[in-house]
This record gives sequence, C-alpha cells and structure tokens, in this order.
Amino acid sequence: MIRIMIFIVIAAVLVGITTEIAKIPGEVTINWEGWRIVAPIPLLLLIFSVLVAAGVLVYAVSNGLLRIPAKILSIYRRSKEERGYRALTQGMVAVAAGDAREARRQASRANALLSQPPLTMLLSAQAAQLQGDEEAATRYFTAMLAKEETAFLGLRGLLIQAQKSGDRAEALRLAERANSLHPKTDWVLNTIYELHTEGRDWESATRALEDLRKTKSLDAETISRRRAAIALLQCAEATAKNNQTGRVSAGKLAYKIAPKWLPTCINLAEIFEDTGEKNKALKLIKKNWSKYPHYQLAQIYNRCLSDNNPIQIVPQIEKLISKDWSHPESQIALGEAMLNANLWGAARVHLEAALKVRETSFACRLMARLEEEEKRDLDASNKWLKRATDLGLDKFWQCTDCKGSYTEFSPDCRGCRGLGTLNWREIPESSPVSQLGEPREKSTEVSKSAISLQ
Repeated sequence: MIRIMIFIVIAAVLVGITTEIAKIPGEVTINWEGWRIVAPIPLLLLIFSVLVAAGVLVYAVSNGLLRIPAKILSIYRRSKEERGYRALTQGMVAVAAGDAREARRQASRANALLSQPPLTMLLSAQAAQLQGDEEAATRYFTAMLAKEETAFLGLRGLLIQAQKSGDRAEALRLAERANSLHPKTDWVLNTIYELHTEGRDWESATRALEDLRKTKSLDAETISRRRAAIALLQCAEATAKNNQTGRVSAGKLAYKIAPKWLPTCINLAEIFEDTGEKNKALKLIKKNWSKYPHYQLAQIYNRCLSDNNPIQIVPQIEKLISKDWSHPESQIALGEAMLNANLWGAARVHLEAALKVRETSFACRLMARLEEEEKRDLDASNKWLKRATDLGLDKFWQCTDCKGSYTEFSPDCRGCRGLGTLNWREIPESSPVSQLGEPREKSTEVSKSAISLQ
C-alpha cells in the first residue's frame, strides 16, 4: 500500500512538472548553414531529455558489457573458494573421525582449491599423521614455521611428535620456543613443567611451577602440593645417596611448603627420629595429631618413647590424643599402648570402641594379639586374624587425578606420574571393602621415587 502511494505521488509530481513545462511560452530559432529551425521551448527540452537518457543508457550497457568478464571470474573464484573451505571443513571432520584416507583426499582438494597454504598445511600434516607418515607431517609442520601466523601451530605439531618419539630434549626445546612466541599459554607452561619432571630436573620444574603460579593457571594448593612433592623426591634422592644434610633440608622444606599435607609431616617426623632428634619428632606429632590422626604417626611416637617403660608410655599417648579422644585412630593408639603395657582390660575397652566405629584390619590384629596374650585363646585370636584378612585393604593412598590406590605412598603417582596427588583415604563405614577391590598397582615393585611412608 505504501509503495502504491509513493508511486502515485511521484507520478503526480512528474505530470505537474510536464504540464508546467508545456505552458512555457516562446520559441527557439536555430540557423545553421542555410538551415533555419524553429522549435517550441517545451519540445526542445523534451528532445534534450531524451538524448540525455539515451546517453545514460548507452553508458550503462557498455559499462556492464565491459564488467561481465570480471564478474564471471569473480563468481568462479568465489565458487572455488567455497569448495576449498568445504573440503577443508570435511578434512577436519575426517581427522576428528580418524579417517586418514578421507582426510588426505580432502587435504589435497583444499590445497588445490585454496590459494592460502597456511590454511591447508595443518590439515595436510594431521592427515599425514593419521596415515603414519611422520616424515611428511614433520615436513608440513616445519614449513608452517616460516610464516608468523602459523609458526605457533607448527611448533605445537612438532612438539607433539617429539613427545611421541620420546625425544624429551627436542620437545623441551620446542616448548621453550613456543613459550617465547606466546608467553603465559597454559598448555605450553604445563608441558614445560611435565618435561622437567620427566627428566627429574627439580630446579627447572620448580621454576616452571612458579610461572604457572604467576599466570594463575593452577590454584595455590595444587602449586604447594607439587612443590612439596618435589621436595619429598629430593629428600628420597638424598636418602639414597646417604646425604643426611640434603635429606633434612628437603624434608623441612616440604613441611614448610605444605604443612597441611600428611606425607610432609610423616616424612619430617621420620627424619627427626632417624637423626636422634626424638623430642622434635614428638613435638611435631603432638602439634599435628588433631589435624590428621594417622597410625604411622602413632608408631613413630611409640618408637621415640621406646626407651621408656611401657607403663610410662600410656600417659604420654593419652596426652597426645587428648584433643581428639574419640577418633578411632586415637582409640587404637591408646589401646595398642595399653596392650604393650599388659593393661589388657583397658586395652580391650579402647579397641572395642574403635571397632564399633569402623572395623579395620589393624584393629582386628590387635584384638587377635589381645586374645592370645590375655586369655591364651588361640581360637578367638585366629577368628580376629581371619576377620582382619577378610577386611583386606581398609586404608590406602589414592590419587586425586587417576583414582589409583596404593598401600605405599610416593610423591609421584605410579599410575599417572602426577606430583602431589596422593591423599590418605579410609573406606567409609557404608562402603564395603570388597567393592573397592585391590590397588591398581598390583606389582610389588616399589617406585624408585617412593619414600618410606606406608
């Protein structure tokens, strides 16, 4: 409706203008080489308008004809480009699907249709990788280094290849170069850290962790755990080399970095025990027992008091557990101390209190010992031992990353090699032990990096 109204208005204006022009009085006389032309002004204006319109029409037609070849070429190029991008997309889909043959075919099509090699080199390299042609893939990735816009992608491809081939030195060189191109890139910094840990270059790994901390790629607790794990590994290496000074220094550093992580406390307590600083070990365990009452800390505490009469140890244990009296580990620690002192009735009370909360294999073994020493009842003792065996693994170290479970602690997980990922776990009362099964690490061989935490 609006268009019709606009058309009517325009037509009315044109009619009005034509009418006014027709009313213009006068004539125009033209004398040219004996010719005399007399024409009314309206007619002359009409002829002029027709000539202008004809000129415009001729110009438009001729210009259109001249631009036809360029338009045809543009349409062809656009069609070629569209087909090239379609081949590139289909090639990427084929790579994701693992179809090496289709990826290679689409890469060849994209390379022929697109005049932008950087867009097709990555696809060609990935297609070559799928087909197992590492030499061709290396050639493509290396060619990508020549162009600034693709250099980073080329480095990443070469880095992945170096890691696959086990060339850690080359992978590290490429990762450092990638970091210089794009500093603070999370995956690059993590790769540098992982390569240094694989090479057991703890100083460089610590520097890489500092870079990760600055970029806030990891949370503070994870950073602290990893640094503490590195210190524990350095402690283990110092122990293996009989470097007592290095062991003490690394152990103290680990505890300073992550005082809330149980392994650092156990490790430092063992160091104090081994170096004869038993009072320091006792003080450390007393300070931390309420945070994590652990049976190994209780064992260290007992060993540090071993010169005392067993009766004298009992009040010391009572003092140790005073802040967390009701915890099963506290009850077991006190029950064991009373058992060692031949206070059988009191030992039974505390062990049974612990067993009411949760049956554990260690508590069952103590009950077996109690039945044998107090009553000489081997049948009852054997029943408790059988229950201990049936319970199997009721406490273990578990990796927060791969969920692997181990009876022995190691600063680096033996499954996924993650640093600082193992935490002490107790099977909850509602979860039968049988559902958790055996630890994933079935081999009895202990990792070289494992320290004596059990």
